[in-house]
Amino acid sequence: MLSYFAAIEKSPNARERSTRLFSHIISVHPNYKPCFKSEGSFALVAGETSDRAIRIYKLANSQGLVMGRLFHRSSQSAAGHVPDQLSEHESSQIAGTLGRHLIDTYWGRYAAFINNTENQKRVVVSDPSGSMPIYYFETDAYVLLFSNGSDFHDLGLTALSFNTDRILSHIKTNLYDYNNTGFNEIKKVNRGSALIVSEEGTRVEQYWHPGQFVKKSRTWGHEEAATLLHDTIVQCVGAWGSVFDRIGISLSGGLDSSIVLAALRKAAHPPTTIASHVYFPSSAESDERRWACEMAERAGIEIHCTELCSEDIDPTTLRDFDFNAEPINCMGSIMSGPRNRQFIDRYNVGALLSGHGGDMIFAQGTAASAEDYVWNHGWNWGALRCIAENALVTRTSFYDALATTVRSRRRGRSLNLNALMKERSNSIVNSELFNSLDLNKHCAHWLSGLEEISIGKAVQLTNSWCAQHHYVPNREDWEIPKIHPLLSQPVIEAIARIPTYLFCLNGIDRGLARYAFRRDVPHSIISRQSKGTAHDYYEDLYTHHLDFFKESLSSGALMQLGLLDTKALERAFAIEISAESTAKYNVLDLIDIEHWARWWKSRIDNQREIKPI
Repeated sequence: MLSYFAAIEKSPNARERSTRLFSHIISVHPNYKPCFKSEGSFALVAGETSDRAIRIYKLANSQGLVMGRLFHRSSQSAAGHVPDQLSEHESSQIAGTLGRHLIDTYWGRYAAFINNTENQKRVVVSDPSGSMPIYYFETDAYVLLFSNGSDFHDLGLTALSFNTDRILSHIKTNLYDYNNTGFNEIKKVNRGSALIVSEEGTRVEQYWHPGQFVKKSRTWGHEEAATLLHDTIVQCVGAWGSVFDRIGISLSGGLDSSIVLAALRKAAHPPTTIASHVYFPSSAESDERRWACEMAERAGIEIHCTELCSEDIDPTTLRDFDFNAEPINCMGSIMSGPRNRQFIDRYNVGALLSGHGGDMIFAQGTAASAEDYVWNHGWNWGALRCIAENALVTRTSFYDALATTVRSRRRGRSLNLNALMKERSNSIVNSELFNSLDLNKHCAHWLSGLEEISIGKAVQLTNSWCAQHHYVPNREDWEIPKIHPLLSQPVIEAIARIPTYLFCLNGIDRGLARYAFRRDVPHSIISRQSKGTAHDYYEDLYTHHLDFFKESLSSGALMQLGLLDTKALERAFAIEISAESTAKYNVLDLIDIEHWARWWKSRIDNQREIKPI
């Protein structure tokens, strides 16, 4: 995997310190090699770009570079591949607009570093999917950007202190794109935004937000909406597929991954594709082999099925993980990591595609779709139809759905995360700290873009754009290129344009997505309403490794930070675990962040002498 450092001088007077910083990075990390240098900035990279998912694109005349993978929106080729060396015209457009042209004309996954020499501004842009981490540390002389928090820490430029609010936010709800990291000294460039550095100082601007694509009162038919959804997904999946000669797909047997595979097979030149399916034998509801194999047969590809038992999983491998500057859930990696690595090596595929994010993008189980109709068209007979469809999707009565719609409209047009997440709790966490947490404050950078749209659409965009992560910590020997094409920028723009109420077409959960791909996915999957669960797996996992979980939390980093309630933790471990018990989930929700905090605390405690530059 590619890692980088990039530095931007805040004024010409900082040249000497910037030069020392460059030399210091190379002396501490000789594996980092220079890849760009111009007046006022430089960049170094480490790792390989041979996995094809990541390239380095250079702008003409030393105007900057882009790390990642770019696709051109209006290219004559179906995939829209972009040459490594951008033309002078395109480079000038990107630099002249301080990177906005990049977001408007291209899509993909990237971190861009741009020099505008005319007005002496340097800009760092995170693509709208936020798939590549961009962290930074700022002094009076320079801004140092990096992707690997551990490598930054090794430089010894500053002491790090835990940001306990960020840790608590993660525990409250681990998905949101927060405006800070796990440390007070490290900041981040959020998805779709830009960090602009000049002699006047540094500022952050939101360049792209899905809320800007939501238009009120436009009349949509379900055929038009289904066509847009279908064609956009086919375009994005096909573009990613064209990067590789051989590719794998994580095929669960559910709707979302089946749609990704169907879209991949419709590409102009689909790569050789092999499916990977993992099933849990502990209960019938956890075994989805039937549907996965049927989809693979429909697509005409080979499928590799792997049985997974809780005895095969070793959560103690969390001690060997490489963590980054912000906490992200990674319990799933101890299950999928070694198997994905074995699959990649066995079949010699370049990356693994998934249907990750599909549930949220296709508005699974949304309770506010009828409110979205009322926001668009007002109270009329169509609103009553949407309320009835909403009742079918949420499996409530018509009157409950009506009451929900009325309440949602009365709340106004501002999404309140504190109210939305009010019921989400963890009894093991210090309740005083937990209850004082303000999620609206930590998510203000993207909440502001949802103020003028319906609550239903705001919830859908929150769940599909603001609440999805690409990076997941892993062991170094388990690292593989993973791609989630349903989270691509054009797909998010498409679902923003399509009214949320249409996603519940005919009162069917994810009805619009089912309709859009009804000719490409087997009817058994299109009509299937059930979803596989892993409740039995997690119960067995908890039982088999209870001693490890007790040891982790009873005297760990979270306890030392004062974030856990000692008596509540003792009660949680004393409770008899059953399928209905939430105790095991309260414990499991804390394990990965506990080991994230331990991993970092060990490094902070053993940090060598701090030497600011």
